[in-house]
Amino acid sequence: MRGRSAGSEGGPMGAFGHRVSGGLERAFDLRDPYKLNRAPMLRGGKRRLSSLGSIVCALLGVALLIGSGVLVGRELVRPPRRSWEGFAPGSEPLHVLEMKGIQTGLRRNGVRPGYSSFACIGHKWEDDYLQHSCRFHDICLNHTSLEWQYYVDPEAVEVPLFYHYLNGHPVYEFPDDFVMTGHVHILPYTPWAPKVLHGRIPAKHPYSDAPVAVFQSLNDFVGSFRHALFDFILPVFNLMQLFRMYTPEFLLIEAAHQGHDPDAASFLMKPEDPQLSLMRLIGQNAIVTPRQVRRTSPPRSDATCFHTLLAGSGHLQASEARVRTSTFWAAAMANLGLEVKLPQEYPVVTVITKKGRRSIENAEQIAAHLRERFPEAEIALVDGNSLNTVPLKSRAQTLLRTSVMVTPCGSLAALAYLLPPGATAIVMNYLQSETGANVQLDDDAFWNVDHVTLAYYPVGVEDYEGTSDRPGCQKQKGDPMFEEEGTLVNCNVRIADLERMEHVVGAALRRWSAEHGLATVAMLDSQR
Repeated sequence: MRGRSAGSEGGPMGAFGHRVSGGLERAFDLRDPYKLNRAPMLRGGKRRLSSLGSIVCALLGVALLIGSGVLVGRELVRPPRRSWEGFAPGSEPLHVLEMKGIQTGLRRNGVRPGYSSFACIGHKWEDDYLQHSCRFHDICLNHTSLEWQYYVDPEAVEVPLFYHYLNGHPVYEFPDDFVMTGHVHILPYTPWAPKVLHGRIPAKHPYSDAPVAVFQSLNDFVGSFRHALFDFILPVFNLMQLFRMYTPEFLLIEAAHQGHDPDAASFLMKPEDPQLSLMRLIGQNAIVTPRQVRRTSPPRSDATCFHTLLAGSGHLQASEARVRTSTFWAAAMANLGLEVKLPQEYPVVTVITKKGRRSIENAEQIAAHLRERFPEAEIALVDGNSLNTVPLKSRAQTLLRTSVMVTPCGSLAALAYLLPPGATAIVMNYLQSETGANVQLDDDAFWNVDHVTLAYYPVGVEDYEGTSDRPGCQKQKGDPMFEEEGTLVNCNVRIADLERMEHVVGAALRRWSAEHGLATVAMLDSQR
């Protein structure tokens, strides 16, 4: 199949895509989008100015008018300033600098090279396409067929896209399973590949305003906070981090759904209130499907092109060795517009409560004991269930001021990702009833977290005594996960040894104080 030939542009275009009109000049430069550009150029009338004073007055009047127009124009036309913009050189907060450190791969110009290109990292396609991630430059989405079109120079039709590294055979078309847009541990798999067209990218195809687009599949598990964060938000962010092409202005385009329940995304990923969406942690744009990709108005062609499209492995959680959680935290704070002031004058211990399985039933008793033991610290009880009903910015604000978090294992433990650098997350273990060993349910999600300390809290048989949910919470033999998880994995705990909790929290407070060079550590030691 041949690509379409270049079509007529339909007349000259201005610097920002405005159609140039010969009948009306503009008073201000269109290259500055913040300037008011609707005022017609002042023209001299038929009356001549009769004196120098009149000329001076007229010039002053014009200057005042223009100055007022620019001032008013900037106030009326300027888009909202993002929280990471407007800082003088060298004055950016550390979290903004951290975020900008993974933007070095972004394309800095709007050049249209005419043909597509790609590069991949991770495992080779021939070995394992499930862990294969690719960057496509200058690729277009056809709005009719919904195919992604990869343009190859017709004079290079004999040049393969790549050579099969095992047998040396040339490959001229992308294999159907060149990339997997879903999570590597979730079925069904979602293989994908762009379609090769021989021809130049048609000049009539407009480019999207998004600097980067990510093509990724949502899955049935994103209704859970832990899975939404660990199995989707982090993989999407880390895909951009690996290519050093992260930008809050990226556009997430939803690939084929991975699973059988597309509505699972409506709770945390695509809620009616965008302030509740976890997407706000990593970007400024809502998720769109290929059919929802915005076209030019009026449409000039049947396709929209993207400077960069990223797609690939879902095996890019925080366990990926080449990614960091500190950059994710920095980007989340910047996207939410939170002012980061570290350290604070006194430590805050946040004890997470919840209703349902794996809750800490005597959380209030624990908080009271910690208040008595550590009077210089603020001890706060936070209802974890309510965190899903308040704006994401408010949730993050609560965690931003937390020095030590005590949380049940499972979904709410993922809140650790939003803790500030130097904080500690104390996560409950559960007791494997068949082996008698403590098990860290969330270990796979956290083993390379680099900006907070994970301090797992060991539990014993005594911590399950007197709880309100047994025996109904217990897994029974015959459950497919019984041998691995045992009986108590979903059961609540009631911490029996408050002194042990005191020791674990005290160590976290001393660590926080020492890291920030504060006097709290001396106060703690003086009380012993």
